[in-house]
Amino acid sequence: AASRKALNRPYGGIIIAGPTGSGKTSSLYALLTERKITRPDTNIMMVEDPIEYRLAGVTQVQINPAAGLGFAQVLRSMLRQDPDVIVVGEMRDEDTAQIALEAAMTGHLVLTSLHANHALAALQRLENLGASRALIAQSIHLVLVQRLVRKLCSACRKLDTPAPALLESLVARKIVDKGQQTLPRALGCDACAGTGYVGRTAVVEALQISDAVREAIAADRPIPDVHNVARESRSLVPFADYARHLLQKQIISASEVLLSVAD
Repeated sequence: AASRKALNRPYGGIIIAGPTGSGKTSSLYALLTERKITRPDTNIMMVEDPIEYRLAGVTQVQINPAAGLGFAQVLRSMLRQDPDVIVVGEMRDEDTAQIALEAAMTGHLVLTSLHANHALAALQRLENLGASRALIAQSIHLVLVQRLVRKLCSACRKLDTPAPALLESLVARKIVDKGQQTLPRALGCDACAGTGYVGRTAVVEALQISDAVREAIAADRPIPDVHNVARESRSLVPFADYARHLLQKQIISASEVLLSVAD
C-alpha cells in the first residue's frame, strides 16, 4: 500500500535498498510495470549499468563512461526531455545523487536503488554521497529495503513443535508469543528435490517519510533518533513485522525468519 501511494505521486523519491543479489532491480522493474499499467501515458526514462531487461514503453539508456556518458551526464540529458518518471539504476556518486534528488523535488518521480541493509542506512548512504539532510528530507518519500529468503515447499511443509532454543529466539525478537505451539518447517520431497524449499521471496522493511520523520532528518538529528521517531510515528514497518506475516502464512520457515531479521 505504501509503495502504491508513493508510486502514484507526481514527484518525490523512492529508494529500493538491500545487499547485493537481493532482487533490487527486479523490484524496480515491477514498480515501473505497475506504474505503466495504472498510468499508460506516463513518460518513463531509465538509466542503467547495464540494461538487465527490456521494458515495453520505457526509454532505457545504458551508461558508457568511456564515451563520457556516466549516470550524471545521462540524467542531465534526460531531464531536458521532461520525463514523468526517472529511474536511476544505482546511485554511485555525488553528482548523480544531487541531480536525482533535485529532480525528485521539481516535478519528477524518481526511483533508484542503493546498497544498504536498513532503511535509515539508505538515508545515511545518501548523506555519504554528499546530499544534504535538507535535500534528503524534502526529496525522499519512501524507502524499501529487501532481503531474499527461501520459500517453503507447499507440497511438503509441515507444522511442528519448535525446538526450545528456536522458539526462544523468535520470542526475543517479538516474532511469536511464548505460547506458540507449532511453526511451519521444511521437510523435503520430490517436488523440492528433498530440500524443503522452492524459490525465494523478499522480506521487506518500509520507511515512509512522514512529517515527523522529515522534520527529524532536516533537523540533523542522529540516525538512531530518526529511527526512534520513525518507530514512534509508525512510519517504519521493520523486517520482523513482514517476516511474522510470512511465517503466519506458512510461506517461510522459522529459521529463514531469523536469517531475515539478523543485523
